[in-house]
Amino acid sequence: MVRASRTAVSAALAATIVCIPITASPATALPSLSQGASSCPEPITGEQPPDVTVTVLSRDDHASPAAHLAVTTRKTPQSAASSKGGYRYYLTTVKEAYRRPPARDRLYGDPGILLEISKGESSSISGSITGTTTAEAGIVFAKASVAVSISISKEKTVTTTKGGSWRVPKKAKKRGWLEMGALGYNITWYKKIWNPGKCKYVKSPRKKVKGVSPSAWIKHS
Repeated sequence: MVRASRTAVSAALAATIVCIPITASPATALPSLSQGASSCPEPITGEQPPDVTVTVLSRDDHASPAAHLAVTTRKTPQSAASSKGGYRYYLTTVKEAYRRPPARDRLYGDPGILLEISKGESSSISGSITGTTTAEAGIVFAKASVAVSISISKEKTVTTTKGGSWRVPKKAKKRGWLEMGALGYNITWYKKIWNPGKCKYVKSPRKKVKGVSPSAWIKHS
């Protein structure tokens, strides 16, 4: 019997070793972050939005310089949350406010002079949406319109259905003025943004817009 040396046997075994690369099958690959995010889609059903606080000025004082002194506050159910592109919009407060017309539409008179605004006079009056996109403002104004049952937008052409007059007091120390503005609304709102990574909505900071209704508001100095 011939015995092979230990060195010869080791050399023979080394020659027969074959390196086989190991690759992971697609089924065993770890999911990516984007795949994990897609597993948590935005809910289809909307949540019940909170009531909106509506502050109304006394109707009897709408033509009075002291209109801001008499107010009534109520809670009003809010319409379903408006969704757009993963955002949901909510109102917190809707408060009546006077919207002034352009300076050129104001009438001035000396003490003792009667100032008049005739029926059918019109004026273009604007609000403000600073810090809010036009598309978002449209959604907010639409929700506010439902809350107070009157059309609200960034600007309106207001026309009087009744005339109005006011005489500057004879004892006034300076000239007086009379103007036709509009019933406006200061609206506070916020939105919730769907975060698929956290599977929840993230609330944005509150913002404000100033809308205008078609209702005329006659005011004097």
